[in-house]
Amino acid sequence: MKPQADGVDGRVRPPWQPPDPLAGAQGDALARSDMRKRRRRIATILLLLLEAAGLIATVVVVGQGVDWKLEETREVPSALATDWVFLAGTGVPVAILAVLAALALALRFSSGWTLAMLAQGLLLFNCLVTYFGQRLDVIYPLMVVGILLVLYLNSYAVRTALQPQPPQPEPRDGA
Repeated sequence: MKPQADGVDGRVRPPWQPPDPLAGAQGDALARSDMRKRRRRIATILLLLLEAAGLIATVVVVGQGVDWKLEETREVPSALATDWVFLAGTGVPVAILAVLAALALALRFSSGWTLAMLAQGLLLFNCLVTYFGQRLDVIYPLMVVGILLVLYLNSYAVRTALQPQPPQPEPRDGA
């Protein structure tokens, strides 16, 4: 087997060694594009996991502000306790959906982008209901994160990076 030149610089590489994806050859543009798509996919996964962690942390912080021993003795729960129940009842499922969307994106399922957008829509709907109902101050950062993630997920580069790739046809021999 004859050693092959590896790109523009003309370096010689052994045939058993794969070509360097950053060498600058004609096929390297595809390798760089795949690398960018992989980075966008990983960034989206991390953002969804960060959002889920923020939702859970918000539920925990609001829950720690409630005096549960006092709530047990009351006939009617306090406003903070009802706010926490609403926030936990709507925030935890959205956090679970965001984790499922991140998992679907990591496993390259075609439904990952849809699940991520559904999680953002539910988050923003819950924030809107909370804004007009209970007026909790903790929802403002959640609104900002939800809006920014919707804009990020709808950008062209991210949508194309997250859509499933069609299978590549195998090259035919000259038959």
